Amino acid sequence: SVTYDGKVIGLNRSDVNGWSVLYNPVIFDEYNLTEPKNFEEFKAVCQTLMDAGIRPVYHNSADTWLDALWLNAVVGIIAEEDPEIYDKFNRGEAKFADYPVLEQALNELNEMVQLGYFGDTYLSDTWDGGYDAMANGDAAMILSYPAYEFEVLAMYPDSNAADWKTFVVPFCDNNIFTTSAGGVFMAVNKDSKNLDA
Repeated sequence: SVTYDGKVIGLNRSDVNGWSVLYNPVIFDEYNLTEPKNFEEFKAVCQTLMDAGIRPVYHNSADTWLDALWLNAVVGIIAEEDPEIYDKFNRGEAKFADYPVLEQALNELNEMVQLGYFGDTYLSDTWDGGYDAMANGDAAMILSYPAYEFEVLAMYPDSNAADWKTFVVPFCDNNIFTTSAGGVFMAVNKDSKNLDA
């Protein structure tokens, strides 16, 4: 994720991992919920939680980088049919409009918003607020990376974060875990006086 034309051009600040839906099984068990296997089941789980007064999914759009990860989660569907998809996008040879699954995923993301499954304050919520919302049971799920629950456990040792579970983002009835691009990296300005260093 930090190479271009065969050369390293930056320093990763995060690893190449992936994003899935992390959930609190204690809350799921209380309402007899199971991991959803498709989008319709995901909506049914969210509706049950919302009806019980629990925010189904903590989502923070104030940190706009997270919004794109819902879409990234379904790229595995495309990559199964077109293994060159990432290279095509990077070379400017592909457009989002070329892949109907991406439009479907955006429509399903919008449906989640319209149905209220991200809560009323998702546009102003920040990433840091998710730790508290999940640890205190205010939210039942969050889109996160594999080590998130351990971060919560470090901040909230009395939480049951060590027992949380995860499932792939079920937009477009997806069942593939997709890795992300690796996140933010640091680079040196090409006009720097310290390029040799």
